[in-house]
Formats: sequence, C-alpha cells, structure tokens
Amino acid sequence: MGMEISYRLNVSGQAPSRETLLPELPGATSYEPGFIDRMGEQVQSSAPLIAAGSIGGGIIGTKLLRMGGGGIFRGIVGGIAGVLAGAAITTSGLALGRGIGDHRAPAAPKDAHVASTNVAAREKVKVMTYNLHGGMGGTGEFGSNDTELDELAEAIRREQPDVLLLQEVDKFATRSSHKDVLAELDKRLDADSAVTATAMTQVTGRNQDVGVMTFHGFRIADARNIVHPDERGGGFDMRARSFYRDAKTAVGHVLGKDWSQGTQLAIRNTVDTIVTTPGGTDVRVLTGHYEWPSAEADHQARQVGAVAGALDAWKGPTIWSGDFNVRSGSPWGASERRIMAAAGLKDTFGDTPQAEQVSMTWLTNNPNEREMAGGGIDRIYASEHAKVLGAHVVREAGDASDHLPVVAELELQP
Repeated sequence: MGMEISYRLNVSGQAPSRETLLPELPGATSYEPGFIDRMGEQVQSSAPLIAAGSIGGGIIGTKLLRMGGGGIFRGIVGGIAGVLAGAAITTSGLALGRGIGDHRAPAAPKDAHVASTNVAAREKVKVMTYNLHGGMGGTGEFGSNDTELDELAEAIRREQPDVLLLQEVDKFATRSSHKDVLAELDKRLDADSAVTATAMTQVTGRNQDVGVMTFHGFRIADARNIVHPDERGGGFDMRARSFYRDAKTAVGHVLGKDWSQGTQLAIRNTVDTIVTTPGGTDVRVLTGHYEWPSAEADHQARQVGAVAGALDAWKGPTIWSGDFNVRSGSPWGASERRIMAAAGLKDTFGDTPQAEQVSMTWLTNNPNEREMAGGGIDRIYASEHAKVLGAHVVREAGDASDHLPVVAELELQP
C-alpha cells in the first residue's frame, strides 16, 4: 500500500498540456477512490443537483406523513427525513453513475514525449514552500476571508518565487468558509500555471490539497497525484471514528481542552509535476504534506520513502518540498535526510550559514514548533543539478498562516 496514482486535479487557469510527460512511477498502482470519496466529490461538484434532490425529498416526505391526517409536527418530521433521504439518494446516484473516470490519466497529444533529464542551460530558480493553513490566518484561527487571503498573497508576492509549493490548500471546507483557496490565490497573484490535489475527499465535499503554482515563465507541463493510503484502510468505520476524533479535537480547542485522543486517519499525498523553465529545462517538482511520526507505523517509509525510492528511475533535476511533520534536528529528521540522500537529494539549508539553518525553532509563529527543540518541519530538497545559492525563512509573513514560508534560491547547472 505504498503509492496509488490519480489524475483528479484542481486546476486554476490553463490545465497542464501533457506535451511533456512525467516518467512512469515504479511500484505505483491506479487509485481507486472509495464510495465515500466519490460521494464527497459529487457534493463538491454537483451541489445544485443535490440541493434539488433534497428539496424534492422534503416535499415528498412531508406529503407522505400528512396523508394519514397527521399534524404539522409530523409534516415537519417527514420533511426533514425527506431532505436527508433526497440528498443521500441523489449523491449516491451521482457517485454510482459518474464513476471514477477523472482519476484516470487524460489522453496525451500524439507528439508528447517524456521529460528530458538534461539541464538545457544555466538558470536560476527561486522556490518557496508554504503551508497555508487553509487560508484562515495564524494559529487558532477559523474561517477564511478576503483580508486573510490578501495577507497570504502579499507574503508570497514579496518573495517573487518562480515555483511555489503549497500545503493545506482548502477547497469546499467549512473551516475556510468553503473557499477555493487555490483560485483565490491565483486571482490575486496571476500565476502562469497552478494545480493542487487531495489525499481524500470528505463526504461533505471538503478537500485539503497540496500543489504547485508557477510564475515568470515557468509552466507545469504534466501533473499527477500520488496517494499514500492508510495501512488500516479508509472505509466507513475508520472515517466515522476519525471524524468523531476531529470534531472532538476542534471543540476541545475552543474550550482550551486537549481532546485529541482517538482514531486519526493518516491518508496523505504527494503532487508530482514536470515544470518547464523559460530556458527549456524540465524539472521534476514534488510537494506533499506528510504524517507525524508514530509508534504504530513507519509513516516516513511508506510515504516519503516510497516516493524517494521510485525517484531512482529519474536522473533529471528534481526539487521536493513540503510540510514533512518531522523536526529537522530530531532522529526522524536524520532518517528523512538519509532517505532523501539515497534518492540524490540534499536539504537546501545544508549549504547555508548556521544562523539560517536553526532559525525555524524560534522564528516560526507556530507554538508547537516554538516550544519544542529540534528545528522546523517545512523543508526544500534539491538534486545535484541545482547549486544552492541561499535559503531562508520568510520572517515578514507573520501570522498570515500558522507556518512561515521557506525559500531556496537555486541555480540549475548543465
């Protein structure tokens, strides 16, 4: 259960042309979304149809219970039951009828070719990785609005990255006011290309994506989603227990209580792309949001390690960033570096002054990082094709998110 491939992407602007293709991913299988995911996808994409089904169900339910001469109360009960039944039947019907077609790879143009592994010319690229916290603002914030999204966009605009790697990009999530955060950012930043993808879609339609945006003539040529399934499965029982745990944690947070105990569903994902530079070099760019270390399972091996192992088949320039949820100075951080080194990737902070390397422990506004030793959890790795010119934490981003962005300035070398 290492890697499953899906091509269901959230795209803002022009979709990847697929004229330049990602190489095959050894060891991966096709993603088969569960029925709950498929229902959630329909809630997100077909809300008007589902609303119509709910209204129709409510009318029928009301009439059925009042046909026998029942009073207003019975009519209300019937209406509520009918609304729920109508929504469930419509959503289930759409999920069954539409299947899983958009998870399969779209057809490539006849003249498509696999990405080149050569660096065409010496060229600089500025990379930024940023966990957006759903567009809600800093630690403890809930709900997204234009002001918070403007602050996120301004933090990015100041740095002027060529390639922006993103985590916690919400879509149709209650916590972020049901905004499409990718589209909202694109509206403010006018990216050259932008794609995100999710590990799972909640039955409510919520996605929490990771993704790539490009600027200054850098373009996404091809993209796919690598899903890392939870070893325990992702069926109704697991989803229900995980939902209960998340709801309890949220209520506890409001009340100042730690009610985070319980079942957590650990489905994560990596977005895998080919980005073509203005100079014509194909760069493999990946980003993900990975699980915290656990005594129950080796999440690094089954998520980061699975992808890193498959990268042995690719000899071209590579950049991989993300929220690794592993502190850089911890034993897990050392293990991650060994995994990445085996794939030919180095931490971009390794070539920078010590003052920059350790800054995330005390500069980040995330209390979980500020109060614990061991370094930050957001990193950028690069292959030997890229000389590291510098790397830094963006202190000026403040509380636009509960993470601070990390930036690496690289030079691709033939």
